[in-house]
Amino acid sequence: MSISIKLLKHSATIKSQFRAYNTRARDELLRKVYAPFKGLKEGSPEYKSLAKSGKVWEEYHKPGDDRPYLAIQATMVKELEEINRWKQLLEYNNKKRVFTTALINEYARQSVGIEGNNLGIAQANTISVKLAK
Repeated sequence: MSISIKLLKHSATIKSQFRAYNTRARDELLRKVYAPFKGLKEGSPEYKSLAKSGKVWEEYHKPGDDRPYLAIQATMVKELEEINRWKQLLEYNNKKRVFTTALINEYARQSVGIEGNNLGIAQANTISVKLAK
C-alpha cells in the first residue's frame, strides 16, 4: 500500500473521529438545553406552553445578561485594542478588504466543515457575492 493511500485512510479516520466527537458534544449540549422538556409528555398543555414561551433557549443563553461579555472585555483590553487597530488598517486600504473577504470565506468554509458539511471555497465565495448584492 502506498504512503498516499495510507495517509488518505488515516485522514478519513481522523475526520470520522472528529465528526463523532462533534456529534456527541452537540448531542450533550442539546440534551442539557432541552432538559426542561424531559419530564413533560409531548403534546401536553405544559409541553406546548413551554415550547411557545421561548424560555428554554433564553434561560440557557441568557441574552439579556451582559456581565460575561463585560468581564471578558475587561480582561482582554489589549486584544480588543489590537483588533481595533487591525480593523482601521483593513478599512483604510481597499486591497485589504479583498484579503479579509477571502479570510471570511475560508473561515465560513472551515466553520461548516466542523459540523460535517462539505462547503467548498468556491461555494463560499459564491454565497458571499450573492449576499453582498
